[in-house]
Amino acid sequence: MAIIVLTCIFACQSFAEETVPAKKDKPAAKAPAKTPVQAKAAKLGDKAAAKAPAKKTTVQAKAAKLGDKAALLTELTYVKGDPVTFKEGKVYVVEFWATWCGPCRTSIPHLTKVQKQYKDKGVTVIGISNEKKLEKVKNYVTEQGEKMNYTVAVDPERKTSKGYMTAYKQRGIPSAFIVNQKGNIAWVGHPMGEMDGVLK
Repeated sequence: MAIIVLTCIFACQSFAEETVPAKKDKPAAKAPAKTPVQAKAAKLGDKAAAKAPAKKTTVQAKAAKLGDKAALLTELTYVKGDPVTFKEGKVYVVEFWATWCGPCRTSIPHLTKVQKQYKDKGVTVIGISNEKKLEKVKNYVTEQGEKMNYTVAVDPERKTSKGYMTAYKQRGIPSAFIVNQKGNIAWVGHPMGEMDGVLK
């Protein structure tokens, strides 16, 4: 009986091996070739495309330079002298300063000398401070008396300062600007530098 069973088992195995084809490994499916468009298709996690540099704005393209029209003196509070309005044929020295600035204090007597020397030739010197404390500037100017003998104004909102200091990228004070007879900026620099030669 055992012989018959074993014979049956071997026969079943042989039959199964003959009738059931051996499994062959299928070749791995090839990934579809990416087209140029597919290869560059955006997906989550990709870096954002770099933006093209912004075009220069009109303001950048028209950076202030010598020869440009001088900005108007707007919203100033005058603490000494009469309000200044540019007039054709006249020359103006617009200087920016502050009571706390040591070099500014040093240049005050020189500006007074320039005003006296060129007053009869149509030159007006105006010192502008952008300090917020008006009384502090007033007291300082009063203390100086005749030593500071030219027009002085305060520009607390920096409206005028933007048209000069900011426009011409002047970061330090004192800084002076010469406005010529045509109302254009003729020179920019330290009031004790080359200013006198330019005025002459």
